[in-house]
Amino acid sequence: MGERRYRASKLAKKKTIPSIVREYANNNVLEIQIIENLQRQDVEPTEEAEAVAFLSEKYAPAEISKRLGRTENFVRQRLKLAGLIEGFKVFVRNGEMTISLGVGVALFEPEEQQMMLETMGEEFNTHQINQMIKNQTYDLENAPFDVVDEKLITKVGACTTCPFNAANQGNLFGDGKMVCTKSACYETKKNKSFLNLIEKSKKENVLLIAEIRKYWADDENNQLIISQLEKMD
Repeated sequence: MGERRYRASKLAKKKTIPSIVREYANNNVLEIQIIENLQRQDVEPTEEAEAVAFLSEKYAPAEISKRLGRTENFVRQRLKLAGLIEGFKVFVRNGEMTISLGVGVALFEPEEQQMMLETMGEEFNTHQINQMIKNQTYDLENAPFDVVDEKLITKVGACTTCPFNAANQGNLFGDGKMVCTKSACYETKKNKSFLNLIEKSKKENVLLIAEIRKYWADDENNQLIISQLEKMD
């Protein structure tokens, strides 16, 4: 710690410098060095992300925030950025990809990121990446099912507590905005909700006049719903 100050003092030809000598256990030395390093003004974002990810093995985001003197949202964003695959980290390092766009890509699983990377090709294309993110994320505030329902799909629970809800990973899409980044789960819940609605109408012997369009997706998913309905007849 204090390496730059030490070197500056040597350049200034100082014979003595004020300092504090402390003894640390080996595992604490690395932690202190990382925190000290993150105070620099020119730390590259993916380097910050990896350092914050290291600290997260021991501390919660709120505690890391206090130790670094940064906002908790900064910590959460860097934690998410650490999840970028190497192919995208390169674009962040060379300045082609913004941090916010990197965080958006990092919301997806590594396999999905790899598919996005291969779809884009060798040349980085901001518009294409933004479009892919848009096509694979869903605004939960307008979901055609109850996002607080824990029993709709028992194994995954409520959307409000789900780790794939961007609102639970910091304000990545705006203050508290709920965005689903798990398309397969979203579609499953949408289909299940629609089937529950059909079942309820049959039990209560009422005519179902619903906004069916909100349950509709592409032709492939529509056929899946139709086939499930046919089995219920």
